[in-house]
Amino acid sequence: MRRETLKDSLYGGLVEITKNPRLYRFSSIGKEYCYFTEEGKQEILEWIHNHAKEIATAEEIILNERAKKLVLDELKK
Repeated sequence: MRRETLKDSLYGGLVEITKNPRLYRFSSIGKEYCYFTEEGKQEILEWIHNHAKEIATAEEIILNERAKKLVLDELKK
């Protein structure tokens, strides 16, 4: 999955989680009154854990592509 897609996925997922009152309590009074419920904390931790592998894989692909480009650029000289 591409980095941009992962960013959109994470942002969109977080928006949806914060809309669920079972997982996140929002207060218009102030941010100090907004919080994740205990169930929400567990869910978000698992959710992030599941995305971490995809993020690491995407970053590895980007790094490999940069390395290949550098080698090819050096060979062209």
